[in-house]
Amino acid sequence: MGQDDEVMLLGARLDGLARCFMALVADLEKREQLNGPRFCGSLRRMAGVRKKAAGQESVGVAICEIAELLDEARKTRRRLSDAG
Repeated sequence: MGQDDEVMLLGARLDGLARCFMALVADLEKREQLNGPRFCGSLRRMAGVRKKAAGQESVGVAICEIAELLDEARKTRRRLSDAG
């Protein structure tokens, strides 16, 4: 397996983990066992710290992106719930 293949495999695994994490968060929010906006605020604070740490900038960016995706998913669920 070449380096490009290994990078693609790692990326796919990380994407899978992120999707599982986001599905878990969504499930907890739907059950009202997690305050999604507060949780995303915590993620953003964590991301801010990581973005300032040497060698951790990309970690901070990824955490912030996940918080954004969670917020968008929450808005979509709310919009679909209001429409239906």
